[in-house]
Amino acid sequence: MSASEQNHQAAQQESFSFRAMRKGAKSLQFATFYLDGELFGINILQVQEILMQTKITVVPLAPAFVLGLISLRGQIVTAINLKSKLGITNASQGDSKYIVIKTGHTIASMQVDEIGEVLEIPAEGLEPPSESIKGIDIRMLEGVYPLKHEILAVLNIENLMHYNG
Repeated sequence: MSASEQNHQAAQQESFSFRAMRKGAKSLQFATFYLDGELFGINILQVQEILMQTKITVVPLAPAFVLGLISLRGQIVTAINLKSKLGITNASQGDSKYIVIKTGHTIASMQVDEIGEVLEIPAEGLEPPSESIKGIDIRMLEGVYPLKHEILAVLNIENLMHYNG
């Protein structure tokens, strides 16, 4: 087994969707969104809510991927530039939306270009990502699912939230 396959297996074993499949889930649901025209998804059970607008307070000296902080009904939540975090260099800006996610004790708001729909896929249909999918480090992906006209890239939120690259 190559080092890249071992890395993918380690990431896959920690992923939220993989744990659900191991517990017998026959299908998985993903909240989808677009970044730079590409379709991404997050396991629906990790999504707390979607914000169409929000006020962000900038934090001086924060990492480049941190947009700032938002107040979510009194709770302070970090707002993340997901494109920057994933290494997507296209800086096109429009009306951003925010997906508030929760993993363990971590809550964050991720800036996305456009909100998609909720997709349900068969659990066995989630495939391992290739080394070069969308130019993203495969540790940030749980897997991919081919749709009719595009590919759904499912984010591994646990790895994404703990990666500071």
